[in-house]
Amino acid sequence: MKDLAGIEYDIDNIVDSKQKIIIWGAGRYGGYIYRYLKRHGVNIYAIADRRQDIEAPVRVVTLGQLDNIEQYLFVIAVGWKEAKLEIKKQLLDYGVRPGQLVIPIPYVDSEFYDSSLMEHPDFIYPAVAARWNYVRRKGSHISDYFEKNDIYRIGIYEIKEFEGWLEEDLVWSEASVCQKITDEYAIGQYLDAIVVTDVMRFDYIEEQLMSRTKCPVINIMEILK
Repeated sequence: MKDLAGIEYDIDNIVDSKQKIIIWGAGRYGGYIYRYLKRHGVNIYAIADRRQDIEAPVRVVTLGQLDNIEQYLFVIAVGWKEAKLEIKKQLLDYGVRPGQLVIPIPYVDSEFYDSSLMEHPDFIYPAVAARWNYVRRKGSHISDYFEKNDIYRIGIYEIKEFEGWLEEDLVWSEASVCQKITDEYAIGQYLDAIVVTDVMRFDYIEEQLMSRTKCPVINIMEILK
């Protein structure tokens, strides 16, 4: 099983973190996250759960037992969207900063995957960002995808969260962004493909664009996989 975001793509930051690592969730997904982090040499400070009468390989704590809250990094290890949102709100209301949260998203073929996660901006956009930065960190070149597929003149339908990201990755490539696509303006006939970074609305955008052009429309996640 893999994660779309969070653990696999933030593992370097977690390994290097000076904060104490707390896994929030004592279920099977929490167990998976625990084993994954331990294999990568991460020292787990505690498991947090509403219940304290559970068996765990490390101490079990509740939020109210934690002092100096800024010293912890919380990994929210529950699979379902509503549970993730509830725990995230609880932690933020308690004074935890957003930068102290890691929220893994189970991969689509995982038993823990909740498809409604992909319909919520709190999860899908960080997932894309995590994947994109992971590809960059491991030294892969996004430009290879385009050159391998003979795509050199690219249109992009982008959202503000990823504005300029693709252009930055293509600075040294033969491929380049030739047009920013919007709903209002015509699509140039010279494009080899259109890349969509709004993955949450991709199906709708693809349908709209295909009624205006014959060039391929590509989900950025297809490039980043």
